[in-house]
Amino acid sequence: MGVIDGLALLLIHSFAAAAPPVPLPFHLTGQGAIIVPAIVNGVGPVSFMLDTGSNGSVISEQLASTLGAKAVAKTTLMSASGRRDALVVRIDHLAVGGVFADHLLMTVASPDAFALPDLATSGRAVQGVLGQDVLGALRYTIDYAERRIVWHDAATIIPAHATVLELESQDDR
Repeated sequence: MGVIDGLALLLIHSFAAAAPPVPLPFHLTGQGAIIVPAIVNGVGPVSFMLDTGSNGSVISEQLASTLGAKAVAKTTLMSASGRRDALVVRIDHLAVGGVFADHLLMTVASPDAFALPDLATSGRAVQGVLGQDVLGALRYTIDYAERRIVWHDAATIIPAHATVLELESQDDR
């Protein structure tokens, strides 16, 4: 979707799944945004948008403040409203369904970055975006019919009738 393409700096982080991960139900907005519950540094659940087209993950100013997250860097945030300087904060632990990530850096976005009409009408106060810095290391299926995400380990056998979209890294994207 690429709604918010945050250019976030990354620390090396680990992303792991509890064995076996439980499918994660999600809310689907009218325009197709996937909203999932997340636990961030022990706070939550809070609503995050899953954005497979975003390079980096983003956190709202409000949630970063609630967490007491300290700024560790500055970056440029690109969104529908243009480019602007933004702070980057360290998140020690993020859990989404049966998977979790440690030692993430997330770009901080102002409230207007989350004030998109589709998100506003969804009834969910979105507090962040999960991008490829988190999702890129995972294997998962987005099941729109059942409105759930199914996490897979590397040994998962893909059904013969499934459509597989292999992602290629290019220019750090």
